Amino acid sequence: MGKVVLDKTMSLDGFIAGPNDDVTRLFAWYGGKPTEALRDLGDPLKMTGAVVMGRRSFNMIDSPNGWVTPDGTSLPWPVFVLTHEAREKVTKGATTFTFVTDGIESAVTQAKAVAGSKNVGVMGANTAQQCLKAGLLDEIQIHLVPVLLGEGIRLFDPLGTQHIELESTRVIEAPGVTHLGFRIVK
Repeated sequence: MGKVVLDKTMSLDGFIAGPNDDVTRLFAWYGGKPTEALRDLGDPLKMTGAVVMGRRSFNMIDSPNGWVTPDGTSLPWPVFVLTHEAREKVTKGATTFTFVTDGIESAVTQAKAVAGSKNVGVMGANTAQQCLKAGLLDEIQIHLVPVLLGEGIRLFDPLGTQHIELESTRVIEAPGVTHLGFRIVK
């Protein structure tokens, strides 16, 4: 069975987006050269079988063509959206969105069932925090960018007082970014 993985680009001061959800500076390291990054880090298109995200993330990526990358590549993953409002499942482009109203555990269970041996990706700060607090997250991959954004959306705030132990599994230095891998100690 695959793992539940959080894979995020983050500023040194902990932000995954700046003011007005701006991620321009955070993704400058990528430079439109995915092959180099994928060679070192693994191809999420091949390793991911489903994604869990919150309604806010869904609202940001929702389009008539489903979830697409900036270059127009349609992401084929089934997506489980945490929400308080019941909605019918919908397919847009290559993406099927299932709306889950009964919590993070249910969303992750459903995502794991369809992902099979592939990983379940976690998108969004709030969803990541819920997964951590519920003990559902297996790995964290952080692409740490040497910039201080000062404000925006923090990835790990607020987590509460619970201590979560991590084991470092990878450090790869590259121009404009340091890739960090961690396993959640359970």
